Order: sequence, then structure tokens, then C-alpha cells
Amino acid sequence: MKRFFLTACLLALVAVQAVADDFDRIIDIKLHSEEYLWAQARVPVKDDAINMAREMLIDEINGWIKENSSALTATRLLDACEVICVKKGGLYLALAYLKKADIANLPPEPVKEEAPAEAAPAGDAPAPENGEAAYDADKAVSLILTTQKMDVLKEMLEQDALMKEVCTWGDIDASTKPGDINNSYLVIYNPESLEIVSVLSPRQPKRVNLFTGMNDSTANYPGHKACWITVKD
Repeated sequence: MKRFFLTACLLALVAVQAVADDFDRIIDIKLHSEEYLWAQARVPVKDDAINMAREMLIDEINGWIKENSSALTATRLLDACEVICVKKGGLYLALAYLKKADIANLPPEPVKEEAPAEAAPAGDAPAPENGEAAYDADKAVSLILTTQKMDVLKEMLEQDALMKEVCTWGDIDASTKPGDINNSYLVIYNPESLEIVSVLSPRQPKRVNLFTGMNDSTANYPGHKACWITVKD
């Protein structure tokens, strides 16, 4: 029994040290951010955090490819990225990254031979892929959840083509309130630092804090402001 207890304690210490090492690695990457392409996500579900971080990294990769006129594809670079994921409080923090110095050593993506496309019958137009609208909505929600400052989020809502297409929004105290605020996300932020402290889901039938997974409401944030965002399905 004593040996079992000591083994359990040793394993627990190893796990704690591994998490600390991962946090140190995340901090080191951010401190040397000019050497990396990186993006992070912070949500309650581990797989969602990893997938969102990788999805956000695509924007960084595309920008790097354009800036460097690289022949490498975004898919090739994304395949080479690594992800660190640690639990912090009730949330998982995932950081997807790729060291710029390693990109030059990546082999190009294998060329795939494609069969010639069959011509569509006259008068027929290609139909949109199933789920395309849902994908756009999911991507918009991912951006809402992974943005840390309200001024940055508002800039995206005003200027980003995707966000403008699928989102309508306004401050809770503005005159442009949605017809049904129950179907809107509520983004709660500090009016001075503009830091986003929580995102509440549409009411189903209660609002859920998407950072913690717990029921929540704006009444729990005295002194903060809130912005509503309605995302089209």
C-alpha cells in the first residue's frame, strides 16, 4: 500500500511538472513571437480548443505565405504545426505554432493527380456545398470566443467580410437591440481595459458561460458592459 501511495504521488508530481513545462513553453513562444507563426484558443472543451487554435493559425499562415511569396501551401504548413494544450481553471488553453526557421526545411506537398472534371449538364449550376452556411456560423463563433479585446472584436465585426455577412451586433445600451435578444450571444467586457471576461450563449433556456460551461447572466458582472451578437445559421 505504501509503495502504491508513493507511486501515485510520483505520477501526480510528474503530471504537475509536465503542465508547468507546457505553460513555460507557451510563455517562451509568446516572448519570441517574431520567430513563430502562432494562434491560441481558450474554451471549456479540449478538442474544441485544439481545433480552434489550428483554425485561427490558418490566417497567420496565409499571411506569411503571401508576404514571403512561398510555394508551400497552407495545408502543408498546417500539417507541420504543433499544438500545446493545458487546462487553466475551467478552460483549456491551446496554442498552435510553427517555427519560421523550420519552414525552409519542409518538403513541398506531394502533387496529386486529379481526374478531369465532368462537364455539368447545360443549364445546371453547381449547388452550394451542404453545411457551408453552418461552417461560416461556426467560424464566426470561434472568432468571438478566441478574441480577447472588445475593440479588436468590434473592428472584426465592422470590417471582416465573414463577420459582416453572418453577424449583426450592438451594445446592450444601444438603440439597435435585436428583435429577439434571447437568440444572441452576449460578450461581457471591462469598459476600461476592454478585456473580454466572458461570452454567454443564447438562452437555451438559460445562458451558459462558454468559458466555464456554467449557467451565467449579465447580473453577475457589475461594472461591466455587454455587447450582443446575433449569428445567422
